[in-house]
Amino acid sequence: MRHYQARPALSRALLKESLFAEGEWAARFGAQAQATHQAVAAFLKRAQDAGAVDATLDVAVAAGAWLAFFYFALIGWVQGQLVDPLSFIRTLTKQHLRQEQNLEKEAP
Repeated sequence: MRHYQARPALSRALLKESLFAEGEWAARFGAQAQATHQAVAAFLKRAQDAGAVDATLDVAVAAGAWLAFFYFALIGWVQGQLVDPLSFIRTLTKQHLRQEQNLEKEAP
């Protein structure tokens, strides 16, 4: 996110173009999103293996949720509606992980 914050005009153009890209550029942006998803899932798996994240967490789903939080924060920041996107992403992620753990504890 700091990369985007340092280049607001470029970030706005990149976000716009990535959402509506066609052809080769759509494939490139899709590959980047997939690579990011895999990196986040791998990070969560390492945290899970270390005991920092609940063992029952589906890391692929959680990584997808994180990407949704990231894109939502990026859009809000680009539109000038969100001043601190990093804090927003952290808060959403912590809340999501807490809820996942609570749901697992409540399950029969």
